[in-house]
Amino acid sequence: MISPISISLNFDSLNEAYGFPNDYKDPSFLEGFDRLAEICAKYNFPLTIFVVGKDLVDKENAAKVKEWSNQGHEIGNHTWSHHFNLASLNPSKIRDEVLLSHELITQITGVEPKGFIAPA
Repeated sequence: MISPISISLNFDSLNEAYGFPNDYKDPSFLEGFDRLAEICAKYNFPLTIFVVGKDLVDKENAAKVKEWSNQGHEIGNHTWSHHFNLASLNPSKIRDEVLLSHELITQITGVEPKGFIAPA
């Protein structure tokens, strides 16, 4: 059955937004999303979750994203490093921003992302 609900979520990490230290463990990937996943499971609707590629270098974050994919949520591409001025970058840098994230999402989830959403 196709879900009558369609919800997408731009998953911008707290580290990205506030410039926390690289070893910061972002609760958004951990207990924060788990609460939302419970609601999705209860009402049987999947999300499309757009993730920033460099957040997935952290193995704990990558494991959570794989878990989300296994739960039936679509994982989309939100660029590698979330440049707020993406359109002002040269075309090869834009391509790298999209491709690096695309490849890592595919590697982690086993599913090639279909969705893309630019930052800002």
